[in-house]
Amino acid sequence: MDQDQINQQSEETIVMQNSSEMPSAIDEENSDFVYTSEWLKAYTDIHGWLTFFLFALALGGLVSAGYSIFSINLADYAGNVFLLITDLLPGISLLGIALYTIYAFVNRKPNAVFWGRVYVLAVLVTNCLSICFGEFEATGLNTIQRAAQSIVWSIVWFLYLAFSKQVKEIIPKPFRKVTKLDWGIVAGVILLPVICFVIGYAQITNLANDRTANEKELLLKNLANNERTDGKIVFAIPASYTCSHEDIDAGDGVTIRLFSIENENSNCGLCSYYDENKTRENFESYRTNWQDENMNDKTEKAIDEGSSIINGNDALYKIVSYDVDGVDVYWRFYLLFNKSTGKVAILSAYDTNEDTSYLYELIKSIRFQ
Repeated sequence: MDQDQINQQSEETIVMQNSSEMPSAIDEENSDFVYTSEWLKAYTDIHGWLTFFLFALALGGLVSAGYSIFSINLADYAGNVFLLITDLLPGISLLGIALYTIYAFVNRKPNAVFWGRVYVLAVLVTNCLSICFGEFEATGLNTIQRAAQSIVWSIVWFLYLAFSKQVKEIIPKPFRKVTKLDWGIVAGVILLPVICFVIGYAQITNLANDRTANEKELLLKNLANNERTDGKIVFAIPASYTCSHEDIDAGDGVTIRLFSIENENSNCGLCSYYDENKTRENFESYRTNWQDENMNDKTEKAIDEGSSIINGNDALYKIVSYDVDGVDVYWRFYLLFNKSTGKVAILSAYDTNEDTSYLYELIKSIRFQ
C-alpha cells in the first residue's frame, strides 16, 4: 500500500470517528472534535444574511471588474500600458477574490472567512483612497455617494464576519486556517499594481524629459522667415497673413503658445499639445472649449465633418456656419494627429468662405519634428 492510500484511509477513519462523535451543534469549546469540510457541508447550511453577503460579493466583484474594463481608455494614460494596468488590476482582483470567497464558503474551506475579510477590507481601502484622491462623476457608478455607501457596507460586513453566529457555525474557529499561499496571494494583489505604477511613472517621466529636450532642440532650429514654432510643431505663415502669439497658462505647470494667423477676411488660431486620443468624443471636447462665446446664441448649420489623411497624419475636422447679421461666417475646426511623436495640432479658423486656400496651405505646412 503506497503512502497516498495510507493517507486516504487515515482521513476516512478520522471522518468516521468524527461522525460517531458528532456534536449536536457547532461547539467551539469542543477541542477534541476534528472538523472537516465534508462534515461541515453535510451538517451546516448557508442561509439568511450569509446568502445575502455572498450575493453582494458576486455583484460587487462583477461591477468592479466590469467598470474597470469598460470605462478604461489607453489614451487617458498617455498610451502607457503599465499605468492602465495599475487601474485595471484592482477591479479584476476584487472579482477574483469575490469568486474564490464564494467557492470557499460553499465548500467550507478553512480560509473562507479570511478571504471574505480580505474582500471587505479591499473595498473599504479602495473607496477611502478614491474619496481622498479620485475624480467622481455627477451620476452613475463613480459617484462620491456610492463610494461612501460602499465604505459603510464594508464596515457592516466586516463586523458581520466577526460576530455572526452562522459564520461561526459554517466555518468554526478551530477549523479556520490561513496558509502562506493565502498571504502570498494577498501580497501579490497589493504589490503588482504598485510595481506597475512605479514602472509606468518612470516611463512617463522619461518620456516627459525626452519631450522637453526635443522641444528645446526644435526651438533652436533655424527656420525660414515665414516659419514659426512652439517647440512641438513648425508651420509656415500663408502669404498676405500676419502672425502673432501669446503664451497661455493651461494649468498643472503647462504653458501653451497660441498663434493667431489673420488677415482682413479670416482669423485662425493654432497651437499644439500631446494627445493620441482620436475618438470623436475627444474631438468634440476640444471643439467645445474652442467655440467662440459670441457664437453661443447663433444657430449652427452643419456643412461638413469627417476624417482624412494629411501628409501622413490623421485629421479630424468639422465645418459649420453661422448667420451673423446676415453674413454667413464659417467655423473650420481641425485636429491633426502625429502618431510617431504623440502630438496633436489644433486649428480653429473663422472666415466668410471667400477664399479657403489659406487654410489648406497652413495645414499642409505643419510638421511635427
